Amino acid sequence: MDPITTAAVAGVLTVAADAAKEGATHVAKAAWGKIKNALGGKEDPAPADIKTRAEKTLAEQPQLAAQVQRVCDDYSQQVGRVSVGSITAKTSIVGEKNTFQGDVTFN
Repeated sequence: MDPITTAAVAGVLTVAADAAKEGATHVAKAAWGKIKNALGGKEDPAPADIKTRAEKTLAEQPQLAAQVQRVCDDYSQQVGRVSVGSITAKTSIVGEKNTFQGDVTFN
């Protein structure tokens, strides 16, 4: 799988897990609904089938991977998660203000 599809599948699993929790937020449920629709499903798949279904659908329709990843990124921002692979900083990072100083590399 290409990196965008891999990231999208990881995002799908995160959103699906959050939406399945008892007391899931409206934000989680809404994001899961958008993802589920993008993947072509109206019903919730069995939890064990989500990864396989996402991998298959996104591999067959790569244009959906970027769309699904945007939904996952939006969701992560709304719930306060950072959507990056790794962060390397030599000076400082201030997350509350989203201010970066010094040599910062996002991978």
